[in-house]
Amino acid sequence: MASNCSLPFVYISGEEVRRLVGMAELIEEMARGLRWVSERDEGGVVQPVRTVVRVDKYCGNLGLMPAYSSKSDSLGAKLVTFYPHQIEGVPSHQAIVIVLDPRTGTLQAIVDGVEITNMRTAAASACAARALLQQAPRVLCIVGSGVQARSHAEALRIHHSFSEVRIWGRSAASAQRCADEVRAKVSLSLPDALRDADVVVAVTLATEPLIRGEWLKTGAVVICMSLRILLDLVNLLTFQL
Repeated sequence: MASNCSLPFVYISGEEVRRLVGMAELIEEMARGLRWVSERDEGGVVQPVRTVVRVDKYCGNLGLMPAYSSKSDSLGAKLVTFYPHQIEGVPSHQAIVIVLDPRTGTLQAIVDGVEITNMRTAAASACAARALLQQAPRVLCIVGSGVQARSHAEALRIHHSFSEVRIWGRSAASAQRCADEVRAKVSLSLPDALRDADVVVAVTLATEPLIRGEWLKTGAVVICMSLRILLDLVNLLTFQL
């Protein structure tokens, strides 16, 4: 944990977040937090809708996500920026989390938010899969080959023993690197990757629909980060019904 002696708060780096927080522990904390949110007033969580500030001049966005939990007595906010540029060495997503003393509002910590986002998103998906799956899954398909693909492969394996994990990405080289890291196989065809998959995770920044409803196994659990992909699925599946 790094801190400046002249400052009344600490700074926690992404590396330290990864060292201090385990995925299995985080999944259980996410499940508890989601239950509190679902309980509304009884859950004691105040979480307004995310505020987004558009930075049109540079095609960017700033998101602000504050929350307070009376049960855990915690107060904080995440600030995240999204710039879909291709500037070398500059990530498209950057984030920090600020932790405040709920009694006084005093700043207690600034935490690198990128690693937290990577882990928390995957942990939430793992909670959803655990709740929605009706039987033990055999095949996991991950659409995308970036950081979220890696985090989701880790998180979803915590409670499920997949016999096969498939990776599909628009870049074959990137997909192969991801597959090597997470012990998965690369699928060169998206329909083939989706065939008979019990769990499908779409973690891509695609700006147009990639997945067709008829490619999915009946009863598959589909977890999407991309709203555009999700809307396409809803439209297709509703039409089929």
